[in-house]
Amino acid sequence: RGILNINQCHLIKSSGVDVNKFSKNGYVKDNKVVKFGIMGRMIWSKGILDFFEASKIVYSKNENTQFYILGSPDPHSPDSISYDWLKNINNEKHILWLEHTDNVKQFLSEIDVFVLPTYYPEGLPKSLIEAGAMELALITTNTSGCKEIVQDGYNGRLVNVKDQIELAQRMYELSMDRPKIKQYGENSRKLVESEYDVKIVNNKTIDLYKL
Repeated sequence: RGILNINQCHLIKSSGVDVNKFSKNGYVKDNKVVKFGIMGRMIWSKGILDFFEASKIVYSKNENTQFYILGSPDPHSPDSISYDWLKNINNEKHILWLEHTDNVKQFLSEIDVFVLPTYYPEGLPKSLIEAGAMELALITTNTSGCKEIVQDGYNGRLVNVKDQIELAQRMYELSMDRPKIKQYGENSRKLVESEYDVKIVNNKTIDLYKL
């Protein structure tokens, strides 16, 4: 629109992630059960309900699946999920809610597929980058920020916002395809190493401001 001089425009994606810290470090998972996880602030717009409802559909089709939710409510947000709702999740056989921890690497090391069906106005979700660095297959919504990290069919799958049926279908497909999970995970790691390594991001920032 002629508003900006293109030579004065620069895009640096995210604040990056320490790819040396966030790596799977030889962790071997149980091949019998496919584990899906989501983590973040426990607010509805992160897609927590969609993940929960989709998990029930997937488990009804494939009992060799397990689902995990990590995070605590945000008392300052009107969108926050109640503790009671989260505690009741643990009455279900197939899914477990875990409160916030600073050791998210441990959580990511124990799952196979990271899911973020968000409809929150994300920037570029740090959780997706961390999960990608940990060689996880990724499933997220086809929205700005998220689709920067997940290339559909390369390192994961993109789904429509608030579409529990499509989400469940993509999760189920991966639950039946271990080789695809491995391939997506390896590609996630490659993408993060090439674009979101904190060293790359820092160097771009330093170069831009001539520090």
